[in-house]
Amino acid sequence: MESVLVHLRKLRVDLLLLFSLLGLMVFGATFILSAAMDRTVAVWLLDGTVKITLRLQTDPVRSLVAMPDNQHALAGSFDNTVKLFNVNDGAVLRTFRHHTRFVRCLALLPDGRRFVSGAFDNTACIVEHGLAPPWGGHLT
Repeated sequence: MESVLVHLRKLRVDLLLLFSLLGLMVFGATFILSAAMDRTVAVWLLDGTVKITLRLQTDPVRSLVAMPDNQHALAGSFDNTVKLFNVNDGAVLRTFRHHTRFVRCLALLPDGRRFVSGAFDNTACIVEHGLAPPWGGHLT
């Protein structure tokens, strides 16, 4: 895991979502997400190789959160949107437009069905993402 972090730091990744060691054990995570100011999101395998690089938004991605199913993630952007996407092929499943300024943070709620997003419009929104949680419905 340490070598993956060193590799990512050398690439000067602007934003990195990294599962904690506990998260890796609980969710069986198979990837790490990173976002850069060039509007790309990279899906990294735990051995440090890039699985896929995606261009999801029209502006830089500011925040990321991975779903425990190891198949989907959310990306919040300077374009004021949150996108739900498939980490294997980059297919965007839904685009959420509930902010008027750029999205700065995301978190999955413990019920597994909703996420919260915070933005520079001074709002926080709780939103159902629309995926059925295959992990049992609760993360706690």
